[in-house]
Amino acid sequence: MKRSQLLLAIIFFFASSPISFAKTDEQTPANFNGSFALNFRINGPENQRNEFIIQNPIWIIAFFGWNWQYPAFDIGPTHWENKIFAEFKIPPPENGHIVLYQLYSQLTYENYEIKIGKFLVPFGYYNSLYKPDQFLTLTRPDIYADPSDLDFISHRLNGPRAILTPGYSDTGLNLSYNSESDKIYIPKILSIYVVNGLGEISDRSRTFPNSQMPGIPPPPIGGVDLDFGNTKNRLASHFNQKAFGGRMEFLLGDFKFSHPISEKKRIKLTGISLGLSGMHSGTYSLEPGLPYTILGTDLSFRYRRLSFTGEYVYGENKFRHAQADADGEIDFLQNTEQLPTKLEINRGLYLQGAFPIRKQLLGIVSFGRLERRGPEMMFSSNTRHLAFAPSNKRINTSVNKYTFGLNYALTEDFDIKWEFSYWKINLPVPNVYQWGVSFVRSF
Repeated sequence: MKRSQLLLAIIFFFASSPISFAKTDEQTPANFNGSFALNFRINGPENQRNEFIIQNPIWIIAFFGWNWQYPAFDIGPTHWENKIFAEFKIPPPENGHIVLYQLYSQLTYENYEIKIGKFLVPFGYYNSLYKPDQFLTLTRPDIYADPSDLDFISHRLNGPRAILTPGYSDTGLNLSYNSESDKIYIPKILSIYVVNGLGEISDRSRTFPNSQMPGIPPPPIGGVDLDFGNTKNRLASHFNQKAFGGRMEFLLGDFKFSHPISEKKRIKLTGISLGLSGMHSGTYSLEPGLPYTILGTDLSFRYRRLSFTGEYVYGENKFRHAQADADGEIDFLQNTEQLPTKLEINRGLYLQGAFPIRKQLLGIVSFGRLERRGPEMMFSSNTRHLAFAPSNKRINTSVNKYTFGLNYALTEDFDIKWEFSYWKINLPVPNVYQWGVSFVRSF
């Protein structure tokens, strides 16, 4: 671990009055807030002579954000409020440098809200709980697993993939309406948006069109697949069709007065929320013909510190790879512009319950399942590139995750989390376990 990060951790945890940054009066044009987690974990395969593997045993994740409130202005008879928000993520040292997570301008007129820039895309329930202080456990459901965080699951050959990373932010335009109606069939929050969308993994090996090379280069022999992890989430366009989508939220009880809100604070409220989300893009690649669609629904219920949360997400996309012959080889000289195209479906759900053990101590139990249905894949014997297997059959694979955890609120802004998770993998690989502890500070 770098000394600078360790110094940052010490300053953060022992600052004398960290919460004072967020307490600002109406005359203050800006405020500062953040969330910081210091994590320890051990994980490894099941039943290998009881040995364990320590991977990145000390893990630091931090988010820091700034709000700037600018003077309101009038356009004809309408009165608009203006705010600019910037947020940065400090990932583990293995994953690079500080990341610009959000940067947008927010305009508000009565019940309407417009965001322009890079913002958190309104999809799903757990997608909005991306800061360590916002969710009760250490790891997230596999449908939102983040490979750069404590979420251990990573993609294995023919295995299912996380459909979105948590806190999926993107560049574009979002329009939201907050209804004041008390009718249960009218959504309290309605959002529609247009964003760059997910791109292709292989675009790093291709040159984008420019003045010297106006044409689009053909796909590489390794094929074209969807960047599920959104690893190249940047401000620039992907040179593909934009993604559009929306979300409706039906809120009852205390929830309609407190949105959005972290799981930790929501546990003190009583209410029900139901959400419906969707996103679609005509193509995610540099050439047309590779669309993707993601749909989801979520339900949350809270009553007297008892809570239940469930979510289901369905994603489908087309992708291209070379076809292996009967010997498992691919023709390296084939025309990559005519690679076969096939459909893959990744879908999953999670169910989570939280219950009080003591006044400031919560117990958490959750179950998650992630499934893939798609063509059988293999690594070619002559090039080691990923390719469609010669069998040309579709297969089903799955991963089940079982989680048991504790969340202790030492203070209003300091939590201690403990968790044990076990992944049962329906593939010819060992099952995996992980336990860890996390110290979370927010301000």
